[in-house]
Amino acid sequence: MYASIPKNSASISELFRWFARASSAVLFVSWAVLLALELTGEGRATTEGAAQAAALAIVFVGYGLAWRNELVGAVVAIVGAAVFFVSFAVSFQGLPSLAVAWFAVPAVLFLMAWYYDKRHPSLQ
Repeated sequence: MYASIPKNSASISELFRWFARASSAVLFVSWAVLLALELTGEGRATTEGAAQAAALAIVFVGYGLAWRNELVGAVVAIVGAAVFFVSFAVSFQGLPSLAVAWFAVPAVLFLMAWYYDKRHPSLQ
């Protein structure tokens, strides 16, 4: 008479994984829009801009890798974010705004998903 409804509760690692995937997709789309606007403007390409673009490309490659292998992708994305900070500091003799740190957030979330998935299987 009564139908049972299965309760599908997501594990902690699943929540981290999906927040990481969503935030990485939002950051990629936002960056792509800003890049398209920049390319259509009157600005000219510079070596500083190319170095920063290469660093962000490393970050986005890391995001893509993290969809398959969270640990490897997260490490690549964090290295890319660090390279961006260094290239900005060398180019402009100062640190970028803290808003740039948002590019590391999906990587940290991927690391947390990996950690809870591999180290705490009892929380699944």
